[in-house]
Amino acid sequence: MAAGIPDPGARRHTLTVYTDLAEFATALELESLDSVHVLLLDAFGEVVHHTDDEPTSETVGKLTAAVTRMIAAGSRAMRYLVDGYNVTMNDPATRGLGAGEQRDALVARLAVRAQALLGAGRITVAFDGRPDGAGATGSGIDVRFSGDESADDVIVRLAAAERGSVTVVTSDRELSDRVRAESSAVVLGAEALFDTVRPARRTRGRYPAASAGLPKGANKVTEELKKLWLQDGE
Repeated sequence: MAAGIPDPGARRHTLTVYTDLAEFATALELESLDSVHVLLLDAFGEVVHHTDDEPTSETVGKLTAAVTRMIAAGSRAMRYLVDGYNVTMNDPATRGLGAGEQRDALVARLAVRAQALLGAGRITVAFDGRPDGAGATGSGIDVRFSGDESADDVIVRLAAAERGSVTVVTSDRELSDRVRAESSAVVLGAEALFDTVRPARRTRGRYPAASAGLPKGANKVTEELKKLWLQDGE
């Protein structure tokens, strides 16, 4: 693909998709691939605005209005506050992993399946302690470490400060009582985020953290894409 996009600046802003173009166009309802399409997606991949019109002040204005509406809708969306280690230590799929692997597994699961597991909304995961350089990075998920306080304290403070709807995900009874006493948050048990997908056969007696909660075959597809990209850059 390097030869097809010679400009470095253009390549940095280009996402190459290796797929069936006809199926891709059908899925996005693109009537033609002969023009440039502008699609605005929300945090869960839903198309909220689509145009292939010429860039005029009118079309730019419509796009700007769509962005403004999406931001306003996001500010009113449900806020989910997740008690990170309470979920991972109670989930049989992750409780045997190291701390960094637990964080990776939960964040990866939320990045892929948050809407299916919880519904639409903004997600913050709180972990005790400070980042140690391992794990807890993920697309679109707000990951916070408690530092000198506890993750419970962080969650209670965030829940009390939130003006919109709040749901706290935890099975910690003490935290649940504090949240209900100090905010209007709803509490869901940690099992709401448990990984219900189990590997048919475990290797080395451990659950692969990089696969926890991801769709079947996701890692294989990712590896194939990596190979193609590496070959492209040579």
